[in-house]
Amino acid sequence: MPGALDKLGETAQKLVGKMGKTYTLITAEIEPDPDTGISTSTETTQSVVGTPPSPFSAKRMQGVEPQEGDMMVAIAARDLAVTPVIGSSLSFALDGIATRWQIVAVDTLWSGELPALYKLQLRN
Repeated sequence: MPGALDKLGETAQKLVGKMGKTYTLITAEIEPDPDTGISTSTETTQSVVGTPPSPFSAKRMQGVEPQEGDMMVAIAARDLAVTPVIGSSLSFALDGIATRWQIVAVDTLWSGELPALYKLQLRN
């Protein structure tokens, strides 16, 4: 059955790639300097393809209550160099205005042992 499960990730990648739009996934890595005690933050960006943004309609995701204006985007997990996590950001244009949305919850759709799709709850 592994072949069938691998297909889910491949199918998600194809559908999202065909129907979706391009976003920038931004993750920050914080490293403390042991000599000075001062932490520095380094941002990493990756271009990802996801579903068009839509108003978040779920009651709750990972214990996070939705707020008015929250959005939902699903991105294909295959070939991602960085995993989206709470606190990361997704940058995209909405109504012609480029904005940066914080990821407040992540729900992973699994294909066997591999992630196939990440459903992101976003807040501006």
